[in-house]
Amino acid sequence: MKKFLFLILILHSPLAVSSELVEVYDCKSGREYIASYRYFSEHKELAVSDERKRDLSYKISSGCTHAAWRFINVFEILYHAKFPSALAINTGLEFVNASDEKTQAFLSIFEMSFVRSFLDFDAKTSLDIAKSLSIGMGDFPVWLKEDFEKLAKFCSSQQDLAINKSECAGFVVELVKLNANKRDREGKVLSSGIAEPFISGYAYLTQNEDGPKLVSNEAIKELMAILKVSPYGIDNFEKMYEYATNEMKLERNEAIQLSTEIALKSSKKIRLEKKL
Repeated sequence: MKKFLFLILILHSPLAVSSELVEVYDCKSGREYIASYRYFSEHKELAVSDERKRDLSYKISSGCTHAAWRFINVFEILYHAKFPSALAINTGLEFVNASDEKTQAFLSIFEMSFVRSFLDFDAKTSLDIAKSLSIGMGDFPVWLKEDFEKLAKFCSSQQDLAINKSECAGFVVELVKLNANKRDREGKVLSSGIAEPFISGYAYLTQNEDGPKLVSNEAIKELMAILKVSPYGIDNFEKMYEYATNEMKLERNEAIQLSTEIALKSSKKIRLEKKL
């Protein structure tokens, strides 16, 4: 029960939203209306009335270019996952005005969360995760979708993990969201994600001949503490651990403690100077 409460808190934690509205003048609204209307007409099993077809197609056409693609793909993945058609339609409409990148992220994250060979969440939890990491975001990092995929594969492929897949997935969601909310020195979304530091850091902490050779659960705990502070924190840990053991001649536990303390200093608040 605790792990699901933990995941719920992560999914509904707010993220900073920073965006600028600009007007575009090349929306393919006619194409989007026609594609939507044809879709509902061809899928008679949905039993959508003519009036409802017109209403939905009208709403979808307001989403500009690729709106029909976004709606149809979101609707279909949820409909085939046995969600009620009304919920699938309403969720699809939520993506009409989203970007293609957020839609692609939603589709991939939902599939990897729901499929048994990966994270194997129930449908509702998978939907919540996928929405929180797509339309639930403000500024959208280009690395988010790929990061989630890599970390989901890590959770599902590691045979020696001391935690189950759902707990691992909880860590994945938390790390991805936290990193997506971090900004560089210019106030922009970080250009690289958290998957590579996590996976390489886990290998260093557990398997590297020069590393501390932590057991699985200890390595996960160490990584979570460090990477919450900065995606670059594990680099500082590695450099410090090697120096502490080779040059300072510290014992393993003392070297781990010092290296962790230094790694936790990997971030600092600075004042951004704005030109007037």
